[in-house]
Amino acid sequence: MTEKEIRTIKKYYTRPVTAAAYLCTGLLSMFIWIFLDMIRSVVFHLSGSCMEVAYVAIAILLIYMVLFLFQGVSVIWGVRRKKWEVIQEKAHTYLSYTDRSAEVLAANTAIAAGRLMSRSDDDRVKTAGDISTAVGGLIGLHAIVSILFEIRKSAKRIAEALGMKLPSVKLRVAVIILVPLVLQLAVATPYYVQAVRESREGAARAAVVLEKLEQVFEASCDRAYADDPMEYYKDYGYRVTGYLEHEDNDTQSYLSATVNNDGVVEEITYSLDIDVNASKEDNIAQAKADLARLNQALRSADVPFLSPNLGEEHTLREDFIALFQQNSYYENCRSYYDEEGLFIGYYTESQEDYNDYSSSYIYMTVEPPEEEG
Repeated sequence: MTEKEIRTIKKYYTRPVTAAAYLCTGLLSMFIWIFLDMIRSVVFHLSGSCMEVAYVAIAILLIYMVLFLFQGVSVIWGVRRKKWEVIQEKAHTYLSYTDRSAEVLAANTAIAAGRLMSRSDDDRVKTAGDISTAVGGLIGLHAIVSILFEIRKSAKRIAEALGMKLPSVKLRVAVIILVPLVLQLAVATPYYVQAVRESREGAARAAVVLEKLEQVFEASCDRAYADDPMEYYKDYGYRVTGYLEHEDNDTQSYLSATVNNDGVVEEITYSLDIDVNASKEDNIAQAKADLARLNQALRSADVPFLSPNLGEEHTLREDFIALFQQNSYYENCRSYYDEEGLFIGYYTESQEDYNDYSSSYIYMTVEPPEEEG
């Protein structure tokens, strides 16, 4: 065997593996991007997508697909040349290869059918066409990889017949796999570091406001509870709640303020307990008293509000009171005041379903008005 022939045998032994590694890793790079994007969204609570990582993933996919095709085609066409026949003759090893024509035909048929269906006006047919095209592509890739590994087996048998030592491809494959992962992590890491810093800063800002509100609610209400931003980050904000215990201690009214990561109160909610065994007049009087006490606690807090209406005096509207009074205790009702960012509703259960575990209450939500939100 000449030196050139030995290199050819080694090349046909290693290239099928590296070609397959390029193919799999190129496709895997897209899944790595999706996974990193999921981490960005779920763990670090960042909106949107990190396009820099996407660009790296696409570049890796394109480069690796080119390398896969180059190495794969060079091997497949190489074994058809005269020099490979000469090598087999010298090694006295003649090998036959599996006929892949049916597999190639199936791939081409699926792709052709997919392209035809993609021209349809029916979205379901278009989707089926996309699936057919993808399946055809996978069948074609499987056929190519299968051919490459048959050639690799042929090269291995020739090497064994000649007593030739073949090189290991483990290191090459490891490099092929690790390079995209390292590149994508290198691009994504600065964004993650920035996200951690911003989340900590936001949590710290929110914690200051939550502590102020909790202290005020503890002094003005019967008890209070607040989320701890430093314990668990929430991109949608944190809640601090002040409760008013009624004499029976089974029911309660409460005020809840939502604080965002800028340290600003962005939403106020009230829940005013209703006793279905008392008169409507007594319930309205109690609800007004609870609301006034809770609202006074809120207005006494020196905290920033996203909109001025959040820190203003909040009262039950007369039209809602009239609506509540004309209905029974077992009918829901609600009123919207969009221009003021106010919603008031009464929630209960039907008389047939009402039991000792049921509850009835007036629920108020105050948000920035639509033109400000």
